[in-house]
Amino acid sequence: MPSFAGKAHGDNSGSYCGYPALRAYTDNQGNGPIYKRRAPDSRLIISSEPSHNVTELCESETSRGPDFVSLVERLYCNMDTREIKPLCSDDVDEDCFDFNGSQSRFDGDGNGGKEFTEVINWD
Repeated sequence: MPSFAGKAHGDNSGSYCGYPALRAYTDNQGNGPIYKRRAPDSRLIISSEPSHNVTELCESETSRGPDFVSLVERLYCNMDTREIKPLCSDDVDEDCFDFNGSQSRFDGDGNGGKEFTEVINWD
């Protein structure tokens, strides 16, 4: 279950599939307009699964949820801005995403750091 549901989350990516971070609701009678609320998501998902495609996720108009790193593609998706950045390495050290397990930050001009409250590894 997602951690924001009050229960511990699992490390299985399937437990998050289909769960909308964007909720829709109506008035008590069901006659009113649909309102949308988006809760801020300060989690980071790190996946080594080849089928988890950062570009597809980031460019999808319907995808919502935590920021995402694909270790296979060596790419990061900022789900708030829909920006895709390469992971920092010896060859790439500017305008990239750098992480080390529990500490995550954007590495570039020194601005734009993002604090993650939880880092979830999907193996």
